Amino acid sequence: MMITKIIYGEVSEWLKVHAWNACMDENPSGVQISPSPQIKFLVIFLFLFSSIYSQSNQKIGSVSFIEGSCIVENSRIENRQSNLVLGSSIFKNDKISSAKNSECHILYDDGLSHLSIYNNSNILLFEDNFSRTIKMKFGSILIQSSKADIKTYVVTPSNEIYLNENKVWVESNSLLTDKIYSINSEINIYNYLSKSSNKILPLKKASILNDGSVSYTNFEEFSLPFEINKESLLRKKYLNEKMNSIYLNPSDLIPNYDNKRKIDQSKYFNIDYNTGVRFMNSDSYLSLAVYPYYKNNNLIVGGNIEFFYGSNLGLLGNWDDLSDIFEKIHISYSKSDNNNRLFVNAGRVDDITFGNGYLVKNLSNTFNYPYQRNFGINLLYEIGYDFIDLNFFIPSIRDYMNGGGVLGFHTSLYMSHKFPLELGVGFVFDFNQFSLSSETYNFSNQNISNISRAVSAMEIDFNYSLMKRMNLKLNLYGEFVGIWFPNNVYYVQIDGPPYVDDVRYRKGAWGVLGPGIEAIINNKYKFKFAFNFNSAGFQPEYFNANYLNNRSIYYNASNENLEFPLISEQIEMIDNFDISENSDNTEFLIPKEIHPILSKTFNPFPAFGFTTEFGYNYDNIIDISTLLSLFIQNKSNTLDLIKEFQISGISTYYSIGTKISIKENVLRHVSFLDFYFSNVFFWSADDLDKMLYGIKMGFKLPLDLLLVFDLNQVFYDYNLINDKEKMINAGIEIKMDF
Repeated sequence: MMITKIIYGEVSEWLKVHAWNACMDENPSGVQISPSPQIKFLVIFLFLFSSIYSQSNQKIGSVSFIEGSCIVENSRIENRQSNLVLGSSIFKNDKISSAKNSECHILYDDGLSHLSIYNNSNILLFEDNFSRTIKMKFGSILIQSSKADIKTYVVTPSNEIYLNENKVWVESNSLLTDKIYSINSEINIYNYLSKSSNKILPLKKASILNDGSVSYTNFEEFSLPFEINKESLLRKKYLNEKMNSIYLNPSDLIPNYDNKRKIDQSKYFNIDYNTGVRFMNSDSYLSLAVYPYYKNNNLIVGGNIEFFYGSNLGLLGNWDDLSDIFEKIHISYSKSDNNNRLFVNAGRVDDITFGNGYLVKNLSNTFNYPYQRNFGINLLYEIGYDFIDLNFFIPSIRDYMNGGGVLGFHTSLYMSHKFPLELGVGFVFDFNQFSLSSETYNFSNQNISNISRAVSAMEIDFNYSLMKRMNLKLNLYGEFVGIWFPNNVYYVQIDGPPYVDDVRYRKGAWGVLGPGIEAIINNKYKFKFAFNFNSAGFQPEYFNANYLNNRSIYYNASNENLEFPLISEQIEMIDNFDISENSDNTEFLIPKEIHPILSKTFNPFPAFGFTTEFGYNYDNIIDISTLLSLFIQNKSNTLDLIKEFQISGISTYYSIGTKISIKENVLRHVSFLDFYFSNVFFWSADDLDKMLYGIKMGFKLPLDLLLVFDLNQVFYDYNLINDKEKMINAGIEIKMDF
C-alpha cells in the first residue's frame, strides 16, 4: 500500500532503501545477521518491481526554473496530475500546461537539451532510444539542443521541425501559421499538408503557412523572448553582416549570387508582364500577357490575360466562350483548424497522383499550355493528424460543357503509429472519352457529338512502414487496379488462321503493382522497386499526364493499310466510333484502349515485370527523379500455337520517365530549370501516343528582368493524315515584375 503512495521518481529510491534494511537486519548488539530465504525472495521481488516501474516511467529531466502556475499530467502514471515546483521530476509522456503569465524551464538529465515553456502553452514530451520529441498543441517554447546522436524534434499541428546543436524559438497557434526563429544555423521542416520539406534560415523571423510555404517578416507583433532576442543581437554583431535572405555556412559549396525577396505580407496586389515570341503548331505568334495577382491571407486570386497574334491565323481564338474566361483564372485557398487542413486549387491542375501511381500518375490539364487550356478543380482535405486524407479533382470544366467530364476521388486511412499501415482507395470516371476531341484535332465536321463512351476505374493501394530510423526509412507498398469498359473489347492472340479459335474479348482489364519496397536514406535518396502483374489489354498509368489529349485517337482507314485483317467482331466494335462526314466509313475516333489493336501494339497476353524508381532531393533546391518499367508478355500457355503461327503484337513493353528541377542560386544567373520526359507502356521509338517532354528555364537579367525559355511537345495526328507529328510549343519571353 505504501508503494502506491510514492510518486514522481521517489519509487526507486524508496525500494532500494527498504530492501537494503530488510536484507541486512541487526541484532540488539549491533551485529549484522544474514537474511532469511523469505527476506531474499522479498528483496529480489522489490528490485525487479523497481526496475520494471522505472523503465515504464522513465525520468528524463527536472524543473530548473518556474514562475506562475504550470500543471503536469501523465495518463501512464497513477495520480500524475499536480502543480510543478522547482526541482520536480519530468517523465516520458508528461503533458505540461502553463497558465497565463507563467513560465517553466526543464533541464534534461543528460544535459543535452534545455526547454523553456512560456505562458498559455500546452506540450507533450516523447522520448525513445533514437529521438527526443516535443509535441506542441499550442503556445510557444524555446528549445536548446547540443550536438548528440539522439535527434531532437518539435512537432506542431502543421509541421515537424528538426533541430540539433541549435537554439530555436517556436510559436504555434494550431490554426494558421507557425512562427520560428533560429539562432545558430538553418533548420529543416516537414509540412504535413503539402508533404514537402523546407529550410528555415537563421536570424530571420519566419512564418510557415499551412501549405508549407515560408515567409520572412519584420512585423512588430512577431515578438521574441528577452533572452533569445538578446542572444540574436550578439550573434548578428559577431557575424558583422547584414541579414540576407540566403544564409550559407563557409562549408557550403553552393555559391550565393545575390537574392532579393519581397517581404511577404498578409494582403497585397501585384502584376507581372510578359512579352515575346511563341511557336505553336507550325505557326509563330507575338505574345503579350498580363498576370494580375492578389493575396488576402489564405486566399489567392490570379489571372492569365494572354494575347497571341499569329502571322497567318491572326489572334488566337481563346476569347470565344465562357470556358475561355474561366481558363484565364487561378484561385487557391487554404485553411487549417487544429489538426484538420483544407487546400482548394482552381484553374491549373498539375501532377495528380493516387496512391502509388499505377492508375493515376501526374495527371495534368496543362500538358499543352497555352495552346490548349483547361480550368480544373483540385481539393485536398486532411482530417486529423495522421488519420484520413481526401483528394478530389476535376481536370476540365470545359469537358462538362461539351457533354462529358472526368472526376476522381481518393481517400486514405492511416491505421495507427503502433500499426503503421496506410490504406487508400480511389475512383476515376470519364463520362465521355470524346468530349474534348474537337479541342484537340482540327475537325471540319460535327459528327463527334454523335458518339459517346464512358470508362470507370478503381484502385486500392497500401503503404506499410517497416522501419523508421534517423537516416533510414523502409516502406512496403503496392496497388491493385481495375478498369471497366462499357462494351467488350475484341482481340486475337495469334496473327494467322484459324482466327475464330483465337478470338478473345474482355470488358475490363486489371493490373497489380507490388509487392514493392521503398528505401529513403538521409532524407535525400529514394529507391523503389516493385513487381508488376497485368492482364491482357491493361495499360499502367492509364490516367497519365496527357490523358485529356490521348484518351481518343483519330484514325483514317483510307490513309492506312493494315498489315493484318480484322475479324467481324472487331469491325463491328470499331464501327461504333465512326465520325465520317459521308457514308464511306473511313474516319474514326478510337478509344485509348482499342487503338493499340489497329497499331499492332496491343498486348493480347498477360504481362509481368518490374518497376524501379530513383529520387534525389538536395534541400529542395535540386530535385531529380527517374523511373523505368519492363513488361514481358506471358505466352507460356500458347507455346504450341506460337511455334506454328506468328504472334500479333510484340513481346516487351517499357515505361520511362525523368524529372529534373533546379531552383534559384544553384546555377549562375539561372533562376530556375525544369525538365521532364516520359513515355508509358510503349514498345518502340515510334509508339508516341503517350509520349511528352519539355524544358523550361529562367535567366536573370539586369533591372530585375527575367528571360524565360520553354519548350514542350506532345505527339498526335493534328492534321488528320495518320501521322503523329511533333506538336512544337515553344516560346522566348521577357518577364517584368512590378
